[in-house]
Amino acid sequence: MGPIFAIVIHLVLIAILSVILSIPASILTYVLSKQGKKRKAIIAFCSPFIWLYSIYLLAFIGSIFVSEIKNVDEGIGDYWYAPINEKYKISFIDLPEQAFIENEETEIIADIDEVQLIENSFIGNTFDNKFFHLNLKTNKVTKVNTEKELQVLVKNQKIQFIKAYDFYNQKRWEVAGTSYIIVGVISLLFSSCLVLLFVKLTLKGFSYLKKYNP
Repeated sequence: MGPIFAIVIHLVLIAILSVILSIPASILTYVLSKQGKKRKAIIAFCSPFIWLYSIYLLAFIGSIFVSEIKNVDEGIGDYWYAPINEKYKISFIDLPEQAFIENEETEIIADIDEVQLIENSFIGNTFDNKFFHLNLKTNKVTKVNTEKELQVLVKNQKIQFIKAYDFYNQKRWEVAGTSYIIVGVISLLFSSCLVLLFVKLTLKGFSYLKKYNP
């Protein structure tokens, strides 16, 4: 799913959620209000749209900045990646089950199923039941047929593979998780303030209209 298609889907889902929140909010506001029932109901109906869409827009912009700074994907689209170290990254296109290792946009190893990071060694197996060893220090790639051969390359350290997508999620959170939380909190606070400002200015505007158009 391309990024544009994903964004369109997100916008449609936000619209649906906004309607779900807006209808009961406007009805409840209309029932509970003693004065200006209609205008307050209109404000209550519009507020969820402003709140949710502004959160999405701010979070999206923030995620782009985080992506550029932390070298991780934005979380939208069909291409996901996270750094293994400063030079290599683990990536996925379309299918989260099949990973590949990139070095400056050049594919090093493909069709990866499971991986493990052991100090300066990045190891794993592929879907054709082969094993690989990437020395992150010397950039040397070694491919072997058995786990026993791989064990020698990592100097008999314990091998505990995890799924490549699980490694990606762990690494992405480790590298950028805090930044995404900060972006989310800022987006939430700013959007909430924007809604409050909208409510205040709209009510004030209605007051002026009522004053000059008795």
